[in-house]
Amino acid sequence: MPCCVPFDCLALNSAVLILSFSPSKFAAGIDVVTIEGSALAIVTQRPSPANKFTTEVSLSSFVLRCALASTVLATALMVDCASWPTQAPDGMKAANDRKAAPDFTLNDAKSARAKLSDYKGKVVLLNFWATWCGPCKVEVPWFVEFEKEYQDRGFAVLGISMDDGGLQVVKPFMAEHKVNYRVAIGTDQVARLYGGVDSLPTTFIIDREGRIASAHIGLASKSNYESEILHLLDSDKHAVTSRLLCSPGVPPAPPPATCASAHMPGEPFV
Repeated sequence: MPCCVPFDCLALNSAVLILSFSPSKFAAGIDVVTIEGSALAIVTQRPSPANKFTTEVSLSSFVLRCALASTVLATALMVDCASWPTQAPDGMKAANDRKAAPDFTLNDAKSARAKLSDYKGKVVLLNFWATWCGPCKVEVPWFVEFEKEYQDRGFAVLGISMDDGGLQVVKPFMAEHKVNYRVAIGTDQVARLYGGVDSLPTTFIIDREGRIASAHIGLASKSNYESEILHLLDSDKHAVTSRLLCSPGVPPAPPPATCASAHMPGEPFV
């Protein structure tokens, strides 16, 4: 039995490519493709011991197949676009409204210098906490999980301990809870840069440009943190692809649920 491969459209990188030819003849092995002027005819000949198999594809069939391929491709792109986030999670500032996170340099739990500006180019979860803070202890396992799951995508957790006991209390806590992210020892001066940090935990989500995208005073939900992190990690890819392929008006996904603050709300530095 002869085997024929349709000579239709080529879909490359989400675009339909329609080729136009001038009258010519191309030979490839035993196959012959002939295109003569506007009366396009594609003839594939495959000799066999008994006879020859000839198939003619008319111009109208060619155009019809291209149109069908274009429709199917466009539909697939629209369905795929519908799953992309087109709006930031609830509470996250638009990129143009974000302010730069104040830079600082602190000593970390390994006595190395931790500088916030060294993290530029990464999405950062900056968490002010303390070992005696109950809600902080709830969040620590989440942050351990985020660090493990997303560090290869350009994400980092940076904890700022506000414990009066400093390293003497922080290092045993980190060992006990298997903290895998960097923790620095905070100061009142750094706390003032971020609005005073009157309540713990206080957490800031910082984008790749070093700008504060959101702030959480007290205990937030794990899903809220994760949705914000993923939105920032994926924002570059979605910004480029959605402009090329997605039409406006696609409804955004519903925002995640949030937990009530464990402390009295304050005014974060945003």
